[in-house]
Amino acid sequence: MKTSILVLTICILSALTTQAQWVGGYASFWDTEDFGDTYGGGFVGHWQVHELIAVEGRGVWYRDTSGPEGEEIEPATLGIGPALTVAMNEKWTGYGSVVGTVFMFARDFLVDGEEVIDDDGADFGLTFTGGLRVELHSNWSLLAEAYYNTVTIDTKAVRDGEIVDDEIDLDGFGVNLGIGYSW
Repeated sequence: MKTSILVLTICILSALTTQAQWVGGYASFWDTEDFGDTYGGGFVGHWQVHELIAVEGRGVWYRDTSGPEGEEIEPATLGIGPALTVAMNEKWTGYGSVVGTVFMFARDFLVDGEEVIDDDGADFGLTFTGGLRVELHSNWSLLAEAYYNTVTIDTKAVRDGEIVDDEIDLDGFGVNLGIGYSW
C-alpha cells in the first residue's frame, strides 16, 4: 500500500512540475527531535490555480545523520499540497503551504560496530512552510523559507540484545535557501 501511494505521489508531482509556473532548488537545514541537525538539497514547484492559490510539490533528500546509541538515518521527503501565495509588489511574493508528505528513510542500527538492523520504509506526515521569493532578472528569483516537519516513523531498535518495535520522532524546524525560475 505504501509503495502504491509513493508511486502515485511521484507521478502527480512529475505531472505538476511540468505544468508549474515556478520551480526552485534549495539547500535545506532540518533540526530533528531525535536525530539532531541534518542538511540536504531539495526542489519546489508552484502551479497557480487561482490568483492566491497554488498547488505546491516539493521533495528533499538529507544526508545521513547519527542518533543515540550508534543509530544512523538517511531521510528523504516527497509531498504535495495547497499553498497560499500573495504578491506583495512587483518583486516580492510571500507564500505559505501545508504539504502532505511521504517521509522515506533508510536506517541502520549498529551495536559494537556491527550492523544489526537495516530498516527502510516510509511514513506520512505534514510539512508547514512559509517563504519569501524575490524576483531578480529574466524570470530568476531567490527564495528563503522556514518550515516545520511533523512525523513519527515506525521502525525497529535493539533493546537488551533483542530487536523490538520502535518510533523515531523527526518533528522539527528548518530553513531553506535557494534559487527559482518562473515562466
